[in-house]
Amino acid sequence: MDFKSAKNKAIELYQKGATVQEINKKVGITLTEDTIQKWIIDDKYNSYKYIIFKLQKKQKAEQDIEKRRPILLELKQQLEAVLEIVPNDMDMQTKLMYTNISLKDIEAARKIGYELLEKTDSREVLNGIAIIEEKTGNYDKAIEMIEKMLSSDPNNEYYKSKKQRLQNKKESRENNEKDKMYAQMATLERSAKKIIERKQGEITLQGKEANIKKITNEVYQDVYSRIKEISESMLERFPEDVIAKEKLVKSLYLIGEKDIAKSRGEEFLQTNNNDEIILWYMCKIERDKGNLQGEKEYLQKLVDISSQELPLKVMQRLERVNLILEKQAEELKEEKQGKTFTEEDRQVWIENIQKQFQEGKISLEDIDNINKEARKYPNYIKSFIAILDLKTKITEDFQSEIEELDKYLETEYSVSKEDYKLILDEMTKIKNQIDSKRIANNYYDSQDSNGGDER
Repeated sequence: MDFKSAKNKAIELYQKGATVQEINKKVGITLTEDTIQKWIIDDKYNSYKYIIFKLQKKQKAEQDIEKRRPILLELKQQLEAVLEIVPNDMDMQTKLMYTNISLKDIEAARKIGYELLEKTDSREVLNGIAIIEEKTGNYDKAIEMIEKMLSSDPNNEYYKSKKQRLQNKKESRENNEKDKMYAQMATLERSAKKIIERKQGEITLQGKEANIKKITNEVYQDVYSRIKEISESMLERFPEDVIAKEKLVKSLYLIGEKDIAKSRGEEFLQTNNNDEIILWYMCKIERDKGNLQGEKEYLQKLVDISSQELPLKVMQRLERVNLILEKQAEELKEEKQGKTFTEEDRQVWIENIQKQFQEGKISLEDIDNINKEARKYPNYIKSFIAILDLKTKITEDFQSEIEELDKYLETEYSVSKEDYKLILDEMTKIKNQIDSKRIANNYYDSQDSNGGDER
Protein backbone atom coordinates (compact mmCIF):
# COMPACT_ATOMS: atom_id res chain seq x y z
CA MET A 1 0.00 0.00 0.00
CA ASP A 2 1.45 3.35 -1.00
CA PHE A 3 1.66 6.25 1.50
CA LYS A 4 -1.33 8.21 0.15
CA SER A 5 -3.56 5.12 0.25
CA ALA A 6 -2.30 4.28 3.73
CA LYS A 7 -3.05 7.82 4.93
CA ASN A 8 -6.58 7.83 3.47
CA LYS A 9 -7.27 4.35 4.92
CA ALA A 10 -5.98 5.39 8.35
CA ILE A 11 -8.23 8.47 8.39
CA GLU A 12 -11.24 6.43 7.23
CA LEU A 13 -10.71 3.80 9.94
CA TYR A 14 -10.13 6.43 12.66
CA GLN A 15 -13.34 8.22 11.77
CA LYS A 16 -15.20 4.88 11.98
CA GLY A 17 -13.91 4.40 15.54
CA ALA A 18 -10.99 2.01 15.06
CA THR A 19 -8.14 2.13 17.59
CA VAL A 20 -4.63 3.21 16.62
CA GLN A 21 -3.36 -0.36 17.09
CA GLU A 22 -6.06 -1.74 14.75
CA ILE A 23 -5.25 0.95 12.19
CA ASN A 24 -1.51 0.21 12.33
CA LYS A 25 -2.13 -3.52 11.67
CA LYS A 26 -4.33 -2.80 8.68
CA VAL A 27 -2.22 -0.10 6.97
CA GLY A 28 1.13 -1.64 7.88
CA ILE A 29 2.56 1.63 9.22
CA THR A 30 3.23 2.68 12.82
CA LEU A 31 1.14 5.79 13.43
CA THR A 32 0.16 7.88 16.46
CA GLU A 33 -3.22 9.40 17.17
CA ASP A 34 -1.72 12.93 16.89
CA THR A 35 -0.49 12.16 13.40
CA ILE A 36 -3.88 10.91 12.25
CA GLN A 37 -5.67 13.93 13.79
CA LYS A 38 -3.21 16.27 12.07
CA TRP A 39 -3.91 14.60 8.73
CA ILE A 40 -7.65 15.08 9.28
CA ILE A 41 -7.18 18.79 10.11
CA ASP A 42 -4.88 19.32 7.11
CA ASP A 43 -7.43 17.74 4.79
CA LYS A 44 -10.22 19.91 6.15
CA TYR A 45 -8.00 23.01 5.95
CA ASN A 46 -7.05 22.31 2.34
CA SER A 47 -10.67 21.72 1.48
CA TYR A 48 -11.65 25.09 2.99
CA LYS A 49 -8.68 26.81 1.32
CA TYR A 50 -9.87 25.67 -2.09
CA ILE A 51 -13.44 26.86 -1.45
CA ILE A 52 -12.16 30.19 -0.05
CA PHE A 53 -9.87 30.67 -3.05
CA LYS A 54 -12.79 30.11 -5.45
CA LEU A 55 -15.10 32.47 -3.50
CA GLN A 56 -12.45 35.21 -3.37
CA LYS A 57 -11.96 34.98 -7.11
CA LYS A 58 -15.71 35.00 -7.68
CA GLN A 59 -16.44 38.05 -5.50
CA LYS A 60 -13.64 40.06 -7.14
CA ALA A 61 -15.04 39.31 -10.59
CA GLU A 62 -18.59 40.30 -9.62
CA GLN A 63 -19.25 43.98 -10.40
CA ASP A 64 -22.87 44.08 -9.23
CA ILE A 65 -22.89 45.10 -5.54
CA GLU A 66 -26.15 43.32 -4.75
CA LYS A 67 -24.95 40.06 -6.33
CA ARG A 68 -21.55 40.39 -4.71
CA ARG A 69 -22.87 40.58 -1.14
CA PRO A 70 -24.16 36.95 -0.92
CA ILE A 71 -20.76 35.74 -2.17
CA LEU A 72 -19.03 37.78 0.54
CA LEU A 73 -21.35 36.42 3.21
CA GLU A 74 -20.56 32.85 2.11
CA LEU A 75 -16.86 33.69 2.07
CA LYS A 76 -17.11 35.05 5.61
CA GLN A 77 -18.87 31.86 6.74
CA GLN A 78 -16.14 29.67 5.23
CA LEU A 79 -13.36 31.77 6.76
CA GLU A 80 -14.95 31.62 10.21
CA ALA A 81 -15.31 27.83 9.80
CA VAL A 82 -11.68 27.31 8.85
CA LEU A 83 -10.59 29.48 11.78
CA GLU A 84 -12.39 27.12 14.12
CA ILE A 85 -9.99 24.48 12.86
CA VAL A 86 -6.86 26.67 12.76
CA PRO A 87 -7.67 29.68 15.02
CA ASN A 88 -4.18 31.16 14.83
CA ASP A 89 -3.88 31.18 11.04
CA MET A 90 -2.95 34.83 10.36
CA ASP A 91 -3.52 34.49 6.62
CA MET A 92 -7.15 33.42 7.14
CA GLN A 93 -7.63 36.09 9.83
CA THR A 94 -6.35 38.73 7.41
CA LYS A 95 -8.73 37.48 4.71
CA LEU A 96 -11.62 37.67 7.21
CA MET A 97 -10.64 41.25 8.09
CA TYR A 98 -10.81 42.30 4.43
CA THR A 99 -14.10 40.40 3.93
CA ASN A 100 -15.64 42.29 6.87
CA ILE A 101 -14.39 45.56 5.35
CA SER A 102 -16.12 44.68 2.07
CA LEU A 103 -19.31 43.81 4.00
CA LYS A 104 -18.99 47.20 5.80
CA ASP A 105 -18.80 45.47 9.18
CA ILE A 106 -16.07 47.89 10.21
CA GLU A 107 -16.01 47.18 13.94
CA ALA A 108 -15.56 43.45 13.37
CA ALA A 109 -12.79 44.22 10.87
CA ARG A 110 -11.11 46.63 13.31
CA LYS A 111 -11.13 44.04 16.12
CA ILE A 112 -9.38 41.47 13.90
CA GLY A 113 -6.98 44.08 12.49
CA TYR A 114 -5.66 45.29 15.83
CA GLU A 115 -5.39 41.74 17.18
CA LEU A 116 -3.26 40.90 14.15
CA LEU A 117 -1.18 44.05 14.62
CA GLU A 118 -0.03 42.68 18.00
CA LYS A 119 1.50 39.71 16.16
CA THR A 120 2.62 41.16 12.82
CA ASP A 121 3.20 44.41 10.97
CA SER A 122 2.74 42.86 7.55
CA ARG A 123 1.80 45.18 4.70
CA GLU A 124 -1.58 43.43 4.33
CA VAL A 125 -2.51 44.07 7.97
CA LEU A 126 -1.24 47.68 8.00
CA ASN A 127 -3.07 48.47 4.78
CA GLY A 128 -6.27 46.88 6.10
CA ILE A 129 -6.20 49.00 9.26
CA ALA A 130 -5.48 52.09 7.14
CA ILE A 131 -8.62 51.35 5.09
CA ILE A 132 -10.68 50.80 8.27
CA GLU A 133 -9.53 54.06 9.88
CA GLU A 134 -10.04 56.01 6.66
CA LYS A 135 -13.61 54.76 6.40
CA THR A 136 -14.33 55.93 9.97
CA GLY A 137 -12.68 59.31 9.39
CA ASN A 138 -9.72 58.65 11.69
CA TYR A 139 -7.20 60.01 9.20
CA ASP A 140 -4.36 60.40 11.70
CA LYS A 141 -4.39 56.67 12.47
CA ALA A 142 -4.72 55.76 8.80
CA ILE A 143 -1.72 57.97 7.96
CA GLU A 144 0.23 56.34 10.81
CA MET A 145 -0.32 52.89 9.22
CA ILE A 146 0.76 54.15 5.79
CA GLU A 147 3.90 55.69 7.32
CA LYS A 148 4.80 52.31 8.86
CA MET A 149 4.60 50.73 5.40
CA LEU A 150 6.67 53.54 3.90
CA SER A 151 9.33 53.12 6.59
CA SER A 152 10.20 49.74 5.05
CA ASP A 153 9.42 50.77 1.47
CA PRO A 154 10.08 54.55 1.27
CA ASN A 155 9.93 54.76 -2.54
CA ASN A 156 6.56 53.09 -2.93
CA GLU A 157 4.66 55.63 -5.07
CA TYR A 158 1.27 54.06 -4.39
CA TYR A 159 1.52 54.46 -0.63
CA LYS A 160 3.13 57.90 -0.92
CA SER A 161 0.17 58.97 -3.03
CA LYS A 162 -2.27 57.38 -0.58
CA LYS A 163 -0.69 59.21 2.33
CA GLN A 164 -1.03 62.55 0.50
CA ARG A 165 -4.66 61.79 -0.32
CA LEU A 166 -5.40 61.03 3.34
CA GLN A 167 -3.70 64.25 4.45
CA ASN A 168 -5.79 66.23 1.94
CA LYS A 169 -9.00 64.61 3.19
CA LYS A 170 -8.01 65.34 6.78
CA GLU A 171 -7.29 69.01 6.07
CA SER A 172 -10.48 69.41 4.09
CA ARG A 173 -12.59 67.91 6.88
CA GLU A 174 -10.84 69.98 9.55
CA ASN A 175 -11.38 73.18 7.56
CA ASN A 176 -15.06 72.36 7.12
CA GLU A 177 -15.45 71.62 10.83
CA LYS A 178 -13.62 74.82 11.78
CA ASP A 179 -15.73 76.89 9.38
CA LYS A 180 -18.91 75.51 10.95
CA MET A 181 -17.70 76.33 14.45
CA TYR A 182 -16.52 79.81 13.41
CA ALA A 183 -19.97 80.42 11.88
CA GLN A 184 -21.71 79.24 15.07
CA MET A 185 -19.68 81.63 17.24
CA ALA A 186 -20.13 84.55 14.83
CA THR A 187 -23.90 83.99 14.73
CA LEU A 188 -24.08 83.91 18.52
CA GLU A 189 -22.06 87.15 18.85
CA ARG A 190 -24.25 88.92 16.29
CA SER A 191 -27.35 87.76 18.12
CA ALA A 192 -26.19 89.30 21.42
CA LYS A 193 -26.75 92.91 20.28
CA LYS A 194 -30.18 92.08 18.84
CA ILE A 195 -31.29 90.30 22.02
CA ILE A 196 -30.15 93.24 24.17
CA GLU A 197 -32.05 95.72 21.98
CA ARG A 198 -35.17 93.53 22.00
CA LYS A 199 -35.19 93.14 25.79
CA GLN A 200 -34.57 96.85 26.24
CA GLY A 201 -37.48 97.61 23.92
CA GLU A 202 -39.82 95.23 25.75
CA ILE A 203 -39.08 96.89 29.11
CA THR A 204 -39.46 100.39 27.65
CA LEU A 205 -42.86 99.48 26.15
CA GLN A 206 -43.97 98.54 29.66
CA GLY A 207 -43.24 102.10 30.75
CA LYS A 208 -40.23 101.08 32.81
CA GLU A 209 -36.63 102.25 32.66
CA ALA A 210 -34.37 99.57 31.19
CA ASN A 211 -31.22 98.72 33.11
CA ILE A 212 -28.88 98.33 30.13
CA LYS A 213 -25.96 97.04 32.21
CA LYS A 214 -28.05 94.32 33.83
CA ILE A 215 -29.61 93.27 30.52
CA THR A 216 -26.20 93.14 28.84
CA ASN A 217 -24.72 91.02 31.64
CA GLU A 218 -27.60 88.53 31.45
CA VAL A 219 -27.40 88.23 27.67
CA TYR A 220 -23.60 87.91 27.71
CA GLN A 221 -23.83 85.20 30.38
CA ASP A 222 -26.04 83.12 28.11
CA VAL A 223 -24.42 83.86 24.73
CA TYR A 224 -20.78 83.71 25.78
CA SER A 225 -21.29 80.57 27.89
CA ARG A 226 -22.22 78.85 24.63
CA ILE A 227 -19.30 80.43 22.78
CA LYS A 228 -17.03 79.17 25.58
CA GLU A 229 -18.28 75.61 25.04
CA ILE A 230 -17.73 75.82 21.27
CA SER A 231 -14.21 77.25 21.62
CA GLU A 232 -13.28 74.57 24.18
CA SER A 233 -14.60 71.89 21.83
CA MET A 234 -12.53 73.39 19.00
CA LEU A 235 -9.37 73.36 21.09
CA GLU A 236 -9.87 69.69 21.92
CA ARG A 237 -9.81 68.95 18.19
CA PHE A 238 -7.45 71.72 17.06
CA PRO A 239 -5.21 72.68 20.02
CA GLU A 240 -3.34 75.40 18.11
CA ASP A 241 -6.33 77.21 16.60
CA VAL A 242 -5.75 80.93 17.26
CA ILE A 243 -9.37 82.09 16.90
CA ALA A 244 -10.61 79.44 19.32
CA LYS A 245 -8.04 80.60 21.88
CA GLU A 246 -9.09 84.23 21.48
CA LYS A 247 -12.81 83.42 21.75
CA LEU A 248 -12.22 81.30 24.85
CA VAL A 249 -10.37 84.07 26.71
CA LYS A 250 -12.97 86.64 25.63
CA SER A 251 -15.95 84.48 26.64
CA LEU A 252 -14.41 83.56 30.01
CA TYR A 253 -13.86 87.25 30.70
CA LEU A 254 -17.38 88.29 29.71
CA ILE A 255 -19.11 85.59 31.80
CA GLY A 256 -17.08 86.63 34.84
CA GLU A 257 -14.61 83.73 35.04
CA LYS A 258 -11.69 86.16 35.05
CA ASP A 259 -9.19 84.05 36.99
CA ILE A 260 -9.60 81.20 34.49
CA ALA A 261 -9.45 83.72 31.61
CA LYS A 262 -6.14 85.00 32.98
CA SER A 263 -4.73 81.50 33.42
CA ARG A 264 -5.70 80.41 29.90
CA GLY A 265 -4.51 83.72 28.46
CA GLU A 266 -1.07 83.30 30.05
CA GLU A 267 -0.95 79.73 28.73
CA PHE A 268 -1.79 80.81 25.17
CA LEU A 269 0.67 83.72 25.22
CA GLN A 270 3.50 81.28 25.96
CA THR A 271 3.17 79.90 22.42
CA ASN A 272 2.14 83.18 20.76
CA ASN A 273 2.97 86.33 22.73
CA ASN A 274 1.87 88.58 19.85
CA ASP A 275 -1.86 87.85 20.01
CA GLU A 276 -3.35 91.35 20.25
CA ILE A 277 -6.86 90.22 21.23
CA ILE A 278 -5.65 88.05 24.12
CA LEU A 279 -3.28 90.81 25.23
CA TRP A 280 -6.16 93.31 25.27
CA TYR A 281 -8.26 91.04 27.51
CA MET A 282 -5.28 90.50 29.78
CA CYS A 283 -5.16 94.32 30.10
CA LYS A 284 -8.84 94.38 31.08
CA ILE A 285 -8.37 91.58 33.63
CA GLU A 286 -5.47 93.39 35.32
CA ARG A 287 -7.46 96.64 35.29
CA ASP A 288 -10.46 94.97 36.95
CA LYS A 289 -8.16 93.54 39.62
CA GLY A 290 -6.75 97.02 40.28
CA ASN A 291 -3.29 95.94 39.11
CA LEU A 292 -2.41 99.01 37.03
CA GLN A 293 1.24 98.06 36.74
CA GLY A 294 0.26 94.70 35.26
CA GLU A 295 -2.16 96.41 32.89
CA LYS A 296 0.55 98.84 31.81
CA GLU A 297 2.89 95.94 30.97
CA TYR A 298 0.29 94.31 28.73
CA LEU A 299 -0.57 97.67 27.12
CA GLN A 300 3.11 98.24 26.43
CA LYS A 301 3.33 94.79 24.78
CA LEU A 302 0.46 95.81 22.51
CA VAL A 303 2.40 98.95 21.57
CA ASP A 304 5.62 97.00 20.98
CA ILE A 305 4.09 94.36 18.68
CA SER A 306 1.79 96.62 16.69
CA SER A 307 2.81 96.70 13.04
CA GLN A 308 0.03 99.14 12.15
CA GLU A 309 -1.41 102.27 13.73
CA LEU A 310 -2.40 101.55 17.30
CA PRO A 311 -6.12 101.57 18.13
CA LEU A 312 -7.14 104.82 19.82
CA LYS A 313 -8.47 102.95 22.86
CA VAL A 314 -5.01 101.43 23.51
CA MET A 315 -3.21 104.76 23.32
CA GLN A 316 -5.82 106.52 25.46
CA ARG A 317 -5.79 103.78 28.09
CA LEU A 318 -1.98 103.66 28.25
CA GLU A 319 -1.86 107.41 28.68
CA ARG A 320 -4.52 107.19 31.39
CA VAL A 321 -2.70 104.39 33.24
CA ASN A 322 0.60 106.28 33.09
CA LEU A 323 -1.08 109.38 34.57
CA ILE A 324 -2.62 107.36 37.40
CA LEU A 325 0.65 105.59 38.16
CA GLU A 326 2.52 108.93 38.12
CA LYS A 327 -0.06 110.36 40.50
CA GLN A 328 0.24 107.34 42.78
CA ALA A 329 4.02 107.73 42.71
CA GLU A 330 3.69 111.43 43.61
CA GLU A 331 1.28 110.62 46.42
CA LEU A 332 3.65 107.98 47.73
CA LYS A 333 6.52 110.46 47.53
CA GLU A 334 4.50 113.11 49.37
CA GLU A 335 3.48 110.55 51.96
CA LYS A 336 7.10 109.61 52.54
CA GLN A 337 7.93 113.31 52.86
CA GLY A 338 5.18 113.65 55.44
CA LYS A 339 3.13 115.99 53.22
CA THR A 340 -0.60 115.15 53.35
CA PHE A 341 -3.76 117.15 52.71
CA THR A 342 -6.98 117.09 54.70
CA GLU A 343 -10.59 117.63 53.68
CA GLU A 344 -10.29 121.10 55.20
CA ASP A 345 -7.33 121.80 52.90
CA ARG A 346 -9.43 120.66 49.95
CA GLN A 347 -12.33 122.94 50.83
CA VAL A 348 -10.02 125.94 51.18
CA TRP A 349 -8.40 125.12 47.86
CA ILE A 350 -11.68 124.66 45.94
CA GLU A 351 -13.11 127.88 47.45
CA ASN A 352 -10.01 129.69 46.22
CA ILE A 353 -10.52 128.23 42.71
CA GLN A 354 -14.17 129.34 42.70
CA LYS A 355 -13.16 132.82 43.83
CA GLN A 356 -10.59 133.08 41.02
CA PHE A 357 -13.28 131.97 38.57
CA GLN A 358 -15.64 134.73 39.75
CA GLU A 359 -12.85 137.26 39.30
CA GLY A 360 -12.35 136.08 35.71
CA LYS A 361 -8.90 134.67 36.35
CA ILE A 362 -9.75 131.11 35.18
CA SER A 363 -10.39 130.21 31.53
CA LEU A 364 -11.42 126.98 29.80
CA GLU A 365 -7.75 126.20 29.08
CA ASP A 366 -6.98 126.15 32.82
CA ILE A 367 -9.58 123.50 33.71
CA ASP A 368 -7.47 120.42 32.88
CA ASN A 369 -4.52 121.56 35.00
CA ILE A 370 -6.83 122.43 37.88
CA ASN A 371 -8.38 118.96 37.62
CA LYS A 372 -4.93 117.34 37.81
CA GLU A 373 -4.08 119.43 40.87
CA ALA A 374 -7.33 118.30 42.53
CA ARG A 375 -5.96 114.73 42.65
CA LYS A 376 -3.61 115.77 45.46
CA TYR A 377 -6.49 116.30 47.86
CA PRO A 378 -8.85 113.80 49.50
CA ASN A 379 -12.42 113.37 48.23
CA TYR A 380 -11.33 114.00 44.65
CA ILE A 381 -14.78 113.34 43.21
CA LYS A 382 -16.24 116.32 45.11
CA SER A 383 -13.59 118.57 43.58
CA PHE A 384 -14.12 116.98 40.16
CA ILE A 385 -17.86 117.78 40.27
CA ALA A 386 -17.19 121.35 41.36
CA ILE A 387 -14.58 121.84 38.59
CA LEU A 388 -16.95 120.39 35.96
CA ASP A 389 -19.60 122.84 37.18
CA LEU A 390 -17.19 125.73 36.49
CA LYS A 391 -16.44 124.32 33.05
CA THR A 392 -20.16 124.09 32.23
CA LYS A 393 -20.65 127.71 33.29
CA ILE A 394 -18.10 128.63 30.62
CA THR A 395 -19.37 126.28 27.85
CA GLU A 396 -23.08 126.05 28.85
CA ASP A 397 -22.84 122.45 27.58
CA PHE A 398 -24.69 120.39 30.21
CA GLN A 399 -24.63 117.25 28.05
CA SER A 400 -20.83 117.27 27.92
CA GLU A 401 -20.75 117.48 31.71
CA ILE A 402 -22.92 114.32 31.93
CA GLU A 403 -20.67 112.57 29.41
CA GLU A 404 -17.52 113.42 31.39
CA LEU A 405 -19.08 112.06 34.58
CA ASP A 406 -20.15 108.92 32.73
CA LYS A 407 -16.66 108.56 31.23
CA TYR A 408 -15.16 108.78 34.72
CA LEU A 409 -17.33 105.84 35.84
CA GLU A 410 -16.28 103.83 32.78
CA THR A 411 -12.54 104.47 32.93
CA GLU A 412 -11.67 104.93 36.61
CA TYR A 413 -10.15 101.71 37.87
CA SER A 414 -11.73 101.99 41.34
CA VAL A 415 -14.85 103.91 42.38
CA SER A 416 -16.21 103.75 45.95
CA LYS A 417 -19.94 103.40 46.63
CA GLU A 418 -20.01 106.93 48.09
CA ASP A 419 -18.33 108.43 45.01
CA TYR A 420 -20.61 106.44 42.72
CA LYS A 421 -23.68 107.88 44.49
CA LEU A 422 -22.27 111.43 44.34
CA ILE A 423 -21.80 111.11 40.56
CA LEU A 424 -25.27 109.65 39.96
CA ASP A 425 -26.86 112.40 42.08
CA GLU A 426 -24.91 115.05 40.14
CA MET A 427 -25.96 113.51 36.80
CA THR A 428 -29.62 113.57 37.94
CA LYS A 429 -29.26 117.22 38.96
CA ILE A 430 -27.78 118.14 35.56
CA LYS A 431 -30.54 116.26 33.71
CA ASN A 432 -33.12 118.24 35.69
CA GLN A 433 -31.34 121.46 34.72
CA ILE A 434 -31.40 120.38 31.06
CA ASP A 435 -35.15 119.65 31.30
CA SER A 436 -35.84 122.99 32.99
CA LYS A 437 -33.85 124.83 30.36
CA ARG A 438 -35.71 123.00 27.59
CA ILE A 439 -39.11 123.89 29.10
CA ALA A 440 -38.10 127.52 29.43
CA ASN A 441 -36.82 127.66 25.87
CA ASN A 442 -40.01 126.09 24.55
CA TYR A 443 -42.08 128.66 26.47
CA TYR A 444 -40.20 131.67 25.14
CA ASP A 445 -40.16 130.21 21.63
CA SER A 446 -43.95 129.86 21.76
CA GLN A 447 -44.29 133.45 23.03
CA ASP A 448 -42.16 134.73 20.18
CA SER A 449 -44.22 132.82 17.61
CA ASN A 450 -47.43 134.39 19.04
CA GLY A 451 -46.12 137.94 18.80
CA GLY A 452 -45.35 138.32 22.48
CA ASP A 453 -47.61 139.00 25.48
CA GLU A 454 -51.11 140.13 24.33
CA ARG A 455 -52.41 141.29 27.73
